[in-house]
Amino acid sequence: MSNQHSLKIEIANSVPHLASHQGLAVCVFEDAPHVSLNRQDELQTDCEALVRDGEFRGRAGESQLLYRGSANGAGTLRLLLLGLGSHSDFDAHDLRQAAGMAAREARASRIKHLYFMLPTAPAGDKRQATRAVAEGARLGLYEVDFYQHSEEEAPKLERLTIIVSEETGELRAEIAHAEIIAEAVNWARALSDEPGAALPPREFARRAALMAGEFGLQVESLDADQVRERGMGGLWGVGRGSEEKPALIVVRYEPEGATEGDELWAFVGKGITFDTGGISIKHGLD
Repeated sequence: MSNQHSLKIEIANSVPHLASHQGLAVCVFEDAPHVSLNRQDELQTDCEALVRDGEFRGRAGESQLLYRGSANGAGTLRLLLLGLGSHSDFDAHDLRQAAGMAAREARASRIKHLYFMLPTAPAGDKRQATRAVAEGARLGLYEVDFYQHSEEEAPKLERLTIIVSEETGELRAEIAHAEIIAEAVNWARALSDEPGAALPPREFARRAALMAGEFGLQVESLDADQVRERGMGGLWGVGRGSEEKPALIVVRYEPEGATEGDELWAFVGKGITFDTGGISIKHGLD
């Protein structure tokens, strides 16, 4: 299982002078309109003026991209302002949404390396905020492009650096956790975005087996006969409406040292590749 778009995520405690194809994302609250880039230069002055004059309000979902020529002539600097709404109502979900928007805008603007200044964390939880930014960026870059072909190379955001006040191993662990979650979500998204003709039960089972093998999971795929023998009438009955036979996939994770007395968790989900959709297949009264 791999992401559609490779993105390296890291943390740092300061923002360097930006070079060509780099950008800086800064969050602004609607009820605390202040921008701090931790630097004193024309970029800081421009941002302060933009917010002070009311051109950028900091409303949730609001964004504005600023361009400025670099002082050393190295290229064009890009600053992305992101609105987070009210600071009192701010939570990790808002930050996740803002990070996703920042990643998409950075890609569209051909920014290859984006620095993201972590705002004051909800309830002071810097770990949760770091995880939200990492998750949001990866989730935000997902797009349905696996059937699109173009001779022109698509723009790509290659690196995301989250700027924090202090680098710690705990924050790096949060990033690693976020990448696992986002990658799994995007893998499921890709499956759901496939047309039914490209993902019948047998192909669904094949992809599940590939994923399970990559992470050391056990996978069992029950074919149509096994489904019927085990009395799974609903699955069997609906599956009969298609030339593609139904299947049931079971994925198991048994960690080392597990015993029969350990607590067992089961997650049940639907992987529907065909459904009648409520179409009546009964004979008419006439």
